Amino acid sequence: MHILQGKNSWRLGIALVFIFILALEQVEGLRINEVESNPQGSDSGNEWIELYSDVTVNISGWSMKNSDNQTINLSNIFNNSSCSGFLLIEIESQWMDNSDEIVFLLSNNNIIGQTPSFSD
Repeated sequence: MHILQGKNSWRLGIALVFIFILALEQVEGLRINEVESNPQGSDSGNEWIELYSDVTVNISGWSMKNSDNQTINLSNIFNNSSCSGFLLIEIESQWMDNSDEIVFLLSNNNIIGQTPSFSD
C-alpha cells in the first residue's frame, strides 16, 4: 500500500512539473530582446526597447519598469505575424540609465522577464 502511494505521489509531482512548464512557455513567449539606452546624440526621444514573441500576446495592462522604478504602461495586442515577432517601444524621454540599468517586463505587477544589469 505504501509503495502505491509513493508512485502516485511521484506521478502527481511529475504532472505538476509539466503543467508548470507549459504555463511558463506561454508567458515566456514574450521577452525583452534588445535595448538602446545610450543612442548617439541626445538620449531623450531616442531610447528604445524591442520585445520579441513567437506567439500573439495581449499586453494590455502590462508594463515595463526600470531600475529607478519608473514605469511605462503597455496597451495593445502583440501580434507576432504582423511584424515578424518584434515590437519596438520608442521612449519619448530619457528613461534608462547608461550604467547599472535593469529593465523589467511585468504583467499584473509580476515580473515576466528582465534584462541583466547593463551599462552602455
